[in-house]
Amino acid sequence: MTYSKELLTNVHKHCRNNRKDIAVSAVCGCFYCLEIYPAAEVKKYTGVVDAICPKCGIDSVLADASGVEISAPFLIAMSERWFSDAEDEPA
Repeated sequence: MTYSKELLTNVHKHCRNNRKDIAVSAVCGCFYCLEIYPAAEVKKYTGVVDAICPKCGIDSVLADASGVEISAPFLIAMSERWFSDAEDEPA
């Protein structure tokens, strides 16, 4: 599946200030390490609001309660958008 650059850019905001979303989510996913796991596994936050992935320690966690897709294809697209070495750098 193909996701628009605009969608991937808009979804990125959901990896910030996401503690409340994680508290009411069933599933989370990290678009750095591409792991999907129960939201209850998230225990650490930067400051008090940005989730840290329990698998890799990076703050690239998305929660299903935020309305974003938590699936392998979507996490891969997000990873390519935000962590690729391509010339088309994220805005």
